[in-house]
Amino acid sequence: MRKLIIALSMLFAFSFAALATDLVWEAESPTKGGSVFKSESLTRDPSNKISDNKVLSIPKVPKGEKPPTDEVTYTISVPSDGTYYLWARVRWSTGCGNSFLIGMSGVFTGNIIIGGDATYNSLHWVQLKDGNRAKKLSLKKGKQDITLATKETGSAMCDQFLLTTDANKKPSGILTATKSLVD
Repeated sequence: MRKLIIALSMLFAFSFAALATDLVWEAESPTKGGSVFKSESLTRDPSNKISDNKVLSIPKVPKGEKPPTDEVTYTISVPSDGTYYLWARVRWSTGCGNSFLIGMSGVFTGNIIIGGDATYNSLHWVQLKDGNRAKKLSLKKGKQDITLATKETGSAMCDQFLLTTDANKKPSGILTATKSLVD
């Protein structure tokens, strides 16, 4: 009986894991672009993996100058109501340019910092957090605007985004972009 209960619980857990929704999109292809952000080729990275060999970047600002204010918008179609988690695949070269601001229409006002870690000169995934925990995003089915905005003076790059319902997912490397993000 104990073996049956363990087998059923594993099957139950696997069934829910299989139902996870992942939406992946390229950072260099916003729905609405800004003037400071640039899509640029990036052919070298220690990971040797750059999606489409392009990233969205913010140019480095000379020391003492204010960071430029700019944002880009991505419009996606959320397939169902639920709790989602946002990840970004990023690269930065210094602590003076190791984060972006993220905004989501109708979900939270203002912009929240994504990034701020000390992994430099290599593409890596960072998660949108609320303190030390993953930020839970309660999203409704339908169109959702997500903005990425400048924050700091150092050069920062973004390669891909992942919006997932799997709270335990830890992406690595390049992910396959979702075919159609907007209905």
